[in-house]
Amino acid sequence: MSNAATHRRHQVIGLRIRLERVAVGAFTAVCCPKKPPRASSIETRLLFLVGLVEDSRGPGVHRLARLGQHVYRRTSDVLHGRTNALDLSDVVADEWRAVVADMEKVLGDAAGPVERRPH
Repeated sequence: MSNAATHRRHQVIGLRIRLERVAVGAFTAVCCPKKPPRASSIETRLLFLVGLVEDSRGPGVHRLARLGQHVYRRTSDVLHGRTNALDLSDVVADEWRAVVADMEKVLGDAAGPVERRPH
């Protein structure tokens, strides 16, 4: 494997770890579990980001979480050899980094679950 391919795989692993941290952080902030959750059900837990924002921001954060789910699946494809890491363009990698950074910002901006009014 070339140095470029190794470097790209390292970038993808880094994005995946960041996504897992966002998912666990959002779940923990919203649900306040008694013990730390395992890093499983990541795609589902990314949706807990919606619980960290006011109702008016919910739809936008939901779309962002769905993009995060897509990035998570695609990183899995790269890491498990279903997509060659060399085929991952810089543009796509930059887009993935932007999605993850936006999700981290939502998590970082939230001090805890936002009080939601009953519907």
